[in-house]
Amino acid sequence: LDETILTRCLERHEPSITNLLSSITAPYMVQQGKRRWVEKTPDHLQYVSLIRRYFPDSPIIRIVRDPRDVSLSLLKVPWGAKTLVEALSFWKRLHDSSIAFFDEDPCSYTVRFEDLLSSPQETLRALCDFIDEAYEEQMLDTSQTGSKVNSRQVAWKEKASQPIDRSRAAAWRDGLSTGENRLAEALVGDYLERFHYPRLADLPYLAEVYPAPLPTDRHTAELIGLAGKGVRFWRRSPDEKPAARIYVGDPGDYHWLGKRKPERALRAAVIAKDVIQAHFTHKKLFWIADEPVKASERALEISRAGYPATLLQGLLNRHRVSHSA
Repeated sequence: LDETILTRCLERHEPSITNLLSSITAPYMVQQGKRRWVEKTPDHLQYVSLIRRYFPDSPIIRIVRDPRDVSLSLLKVPWGAKTLVEALSFWKRLHDSSIAFFDEDPCSYTVRFEDLLSSPQETLRALCDFIDEAYEEQMLDTSQTGSKVNSRQVAWKEKASQPIDRSRAAAWRDGLSTGENRLAEALVGDYLERFHYPRLADLPYLAEVYPAPLPTDRHTAELIGLAGKGVRFWRRSPDEKPAARIYVGDPGDYHWLGKRKPERALRAAVIAKDVIQAHFTHKKLFWIADEPVKASERALEISRAGYPATLLQGLLNRHRVSHSA
């Protein structure tokens, strides 16, 4: 499409977000001899409610894939993730932002990627029925459709022109170590159950994290170690109570205790009480420190963090999770 075509299309319609997008998609649709256009990118999951507002009657199709396989793919592309935790967190964030929408929206439809691989005809026929389109055998001819999907010849879309590869389902079984899979199940096991993906690990202990949110990709080794101890970060039922508590970072940071001295002292006392009670009640307690505390830095820590934070460091030290876990 050239600028003239887009300009003419815009001139024929009132200014709006909908017409702005349609000025690009609709002329191309006509050029290809089609009657409907589709726009696809995973990031749309963050904006499905907004998309529904602008396109109230358009079907919204969600394709779900096992998050462990998605994470392995994200680790291989230049724009993807650098660690398994980062990749899993990205997957979880997209689904957290959209799960309620797909539970309620009547004009949305979910397809499992693995069903497309194992039963492509049946899966596509059901999808076509939902969007009121006739199923055509050519839909399975990826040698033709793939060239349009990968018109710019990018490496991560090369498989689009290749025959369906059923080995891409459950690639995590060979691609993840036992510890990495336990970590994945500890982070997104609830979604694995929701979308009927297998879980292998026994993770009996629900953990609460202080301060929220969940540890980041900087703590991958420590999180693998915690998953190995049976810790998970999702509830099996709404009323399940945490059986473990995980403290993350430096007690001297403002988001731990606050900025004002009275506030810091009060919060430190509450946390100290919880730590001591956990010892007597045998509640599992862990501390993921940003880095090991060196004896030579003790005086500096006291001056920077104050005695309440230093007290907490002493109480938590016995619960420190090894960085080489």
